[in-house]
Amino acid sequence: MANYPVTYSALPINDLPDPIYKQLEVNYPEEQRRKTLQLPSCAGGFAYTQGDNNRSLLIRNRFIIWRYDENCLEFIEYSTDCNLEGNALKLNFIHCELIDRVSIHETEDLSSIQIAIPTSTRVIRMVLSHPLSLPDFKTELHCSVFHNISPHVLADVSASYPLPQAFLSHTLVAIATSVINGILVCAMGSSDGSVFGVRFPTRRDQPFSSFELKQT
Repeated sequence: MANYPVTYSALPINDLPDPIYKQLEVNYPEEQRRKTLQLPSCAGGFAYTQGDNNRSLLIRNRFIIWRYDENCLEFIEYSTDCNLEGNALKLNFIHCELIDRVSIHETEDLSSIQIAIPTSTRVIRMVLSHPLSLPDFKTELHCSVFHNISPHVLADVSASYPLPQAFLSHTLVAIATSVINGILVCAMGSSDGSVFGVRFPTRRDQPFSSFELKQT
């Protein structure tokens, strides 16, 4: 059997400066919460798709890591090739909590990334500019996808969809998300065998599209 050389790059996280977090609150006090167990501490990551042009060098060795603990969701974007400005975000959950793992998707045209955050009251979507769509300063300092994030990202009417009351009374057993033609689609299965799905609009003046499948 042929032996293939294995190479890797180690990122000395401990040598990096402490991130300066931009903090936002996720707060929907008027809504009923899903009956669910508290999601334990968890974490995940996302790496960008490599393109075939010179601009793709901007996302080489660039990735996002996230961590959830005690109703706080943290995002940090790192690059091993350059420094990223405004690369840390912290979401503090008030009157709701994360109920499943975060998923991060790129649109097919690499114009934006969409982050799906399932909570006990609604599904939240954050739409951020893709690194290839951000200004290129031609220096060692580049903008992170989180650099200009504001409360408007969460307050926009197209940023979240409340879970239906009937679906809130059952236990969530599965969740899946995907971006199809630039549209975020989220499907959730509950303990009674029903499936609830929602398709997010591409513009704030467009309606949501939802469906529910039930066992008979």
